[in-house]
Amino acid sequence: MKLTIKQLAFVLTLFLFSACGKPAAEQLELYIGTYTAEQSEGIYRLHFDTADGTFTAPELVVEVDNPSYLAFSPDASRLYAVSEGETDATSALNAYAVEADGSLTLLSRHATGGAAPCYVKVAGDYVYTANYLGGSVSVFPINPDGSTGEAELVRKFHDMAEMHNVAEGKVPHLHGVFDAGGNKLYMTDLGLDMLHLVEPERENGEVDLRLISTIIFKDGFGPRHMTRSDDGKRLYVLGELSGEIEVYDTNGGRLQIIRSDSVGGGGCADIHLSPDGRFLYASNRLKEDGISTFAVDAEGLLTKIDYTHTGIHPRNFTLTPDGRWLLCANRDTDNIQIFERNAESGKLTLKGEIKLSMPVCLLWK
Repeated sequence: MKLTIKQLAFVLTLFLFSACGKPAAEQLELYIGTYTAEQSEGIYRLHFDTADGTFTAPELVVEVDNPSYLAFSPDASRLYAVSEGETDATSALNAYAVEADGSLTLLSRHATGGAAPCYVKVAGDYVYTANYLGGSVSVFPINPDGSTGEAELVRKFHDMAEMHNVAEGKVPHLHGVFDAGGNKLYMTDLGLDMLHLVEPERENGEVDLRLISTIIFKDGFGPRHMTRSDDGKRLYVLGELSGEIEVYDTNGGRLQIIRSDSVGGGGCADIHLSPDGRFLYASNRLKEDGISTFAVDAEGLLTKIDYTHTGIHPRNFTLTPDGRWLLCANRDTDNIQIFERNAESGKLTLKGEIKLSMPVCLLWK
């Protein structure tokens, strides 16, 4: 029997699938931020194969002190990294050009004006850092070449403590800056148990952050990181200190508080929705370290369905864009664990690890 070209192509496709036994591989680049107190020297990079979870050995792409959080420009041609120091003098924002070979070339380095920058966010014409010990957010203008100027604004939030009559002794500890839709941003304040909604604006040539509203959490909640549903109607805020997740309706207020850390570790770190929005994951530290898995119902409410133990002190974790893999950076066991994720049940299965000293931030390119 003589086959047509279309039939021949179909038969060849079937042969390739049966021969390979898996879909074509997609190679992703992963950039890794570390603490440099021990063996790590800066930012590392590797290639990850989404077909089978294999990877190349991490390679150092730039030496820099304590790049504990990373962010790309929208086109991924520039990378911004904090240098998390304990003092103003050792705390900075670094801007890099991403070269064709994946290496990084320094474009600028400027002081954050607040100690312990622990988060970096690129939004619009600015780069923002959340300065934990400084209790502030720094706003850096982006130059045409992707470098930044010096911080145009260092906004402290001590006034919020006075405005809301918070308990004596509580001080601001800004921990993250997150998209809120349009030009607006959410900022988590672990120290004051607040979530600020702000909008950058320029007046008389100077940038400012207009405070739109503030959500106040119960004392000791300690909002650290957050994520939101695709439609922006549901916020999922992770309390580092209380070990809880609060589900918030942007139109109707609080919907649910549910435990993530159920053993009293007091060190929740990171939170992400799966790409399809059906499951939510949160990392927990200090006791029984691991990742909580929650099912998300049609109303956006959570049901805890599983808990997966990890290495020691899991910090940032990330899911591949296809949702098949979850990679978790464990600072104190010097590794990045690779979990395969069941798309139907949401559950995680450990498949391997990447060895690296003190990894704390994972960023796909």
